Amino acid sequence: IEEIDKKSLVIISPNPAGTAIAAFISIEKTQKVFLSLTDMTGKILRSVNGIYGQGSSEVRISVNDLPKGIYLLKVSGENFSTRQKVFKK
Repeated sequence: IEEIDKKSLVIISPNPAGTAIAAFISIEKTQKVFLSLTDMTGKILRSVNGIYGQGSSEVRISVNDLPKGIYLLKVSGENFSTRQKVFKK
């Protein structure tokens, strides 16, 4: 778990992933959040953005058609940004 300001955190499950990952985002205030899944070269493979409310939200991202390997999930909002490795099995 990577925590930036103790008020926002992101948990990825399952990791390693099979067909999809779920990012559980906990934020202190309603805000626009941008999620991007990239390969290790920085190429964006998936992106999701939306306005999420205070508290916890779950965002599901399909990884079914991606090859096995290591990816980066970047999650950023108005007052936080985090990057985590995602393993695809």
